[in-house]
Amino acid sequence: MLSFLAGGHPPRRSNTAAQSKVYYEDGRASQEFHSLAENSRYGVTHVIPKAGIPSAFNPPLHFHAVQVETLTVREGVGHFFLNTETCMVPDASKPTVINAGETIVIPMGAYHRFENPDPDNVMVLQIALDPDLRDAEHSFFRNFLGYIDDCKKGKMEPSIFQLLLFLYASSTPLAVPIPSPFIPAFVGRAVSWALVYVGGVLIGELLLGYKGSYDEYFKKETE
Repeated sequence: MLSFLAGGHPPRRSNTAAQSKVYYEDGRASQEFHSLAENSRYGVTHVIPKAGIPSAFNPPLHFHAVQVETLTVREGVGHFFLNTETCMVPDASKPTVINAGETIVIPMGAYHRFENPDPDNVMVLQIALDPDLRDAEHSFFRNFLGYIDDCKKGKMEPSIFQLLLFLYASSTPLAVPIPSPFIPAFVGRAVSWALVYVGGVLIGELLLGYKGSYDEYFKKETE
């Protein structure tokens, strides 16, 4: 009955679940997954395309509800936009610049986004993950970026309801900005949670039949 809202599934899901390194966006972007057996504090390494090239690897404003995020730039330079005090949009004119070899720590619940500002070079970004949450984070990155890439290959728009369900499943809500510094930060986070729950779970999962993860994109790591 509500299928007109769905936006459709990609005609084919790329079977990338067994690949430790996956390429996207015609090879311009990639992510490499590090297993628990590697004993690495970094769960995933992203190669983010040069500035000026639209990429899903430059994420929109979001926050992490259940973990602190540690990001290390290995190559290139990154612009990070962070608001640790309110739920307003971070000032786009005042990025925190992180150069190769430097690390930034994103507190739990902080609104943030990042991008590669360099038009000549890629940015290589390593993301440290809580070992207990590694499967959930791997599932999110594989499903979210794999789905968007397959939609592009199929010349179709991704479903916002599917994307919201992926975000809900990973406890990483899309951040809804609050226009006043006098409104408590928890209000913005509550509105953000409501968005991903209503759009992702109630509409995307229960009404439209989307899933929070697909076997073609992710299978749980076994030791």
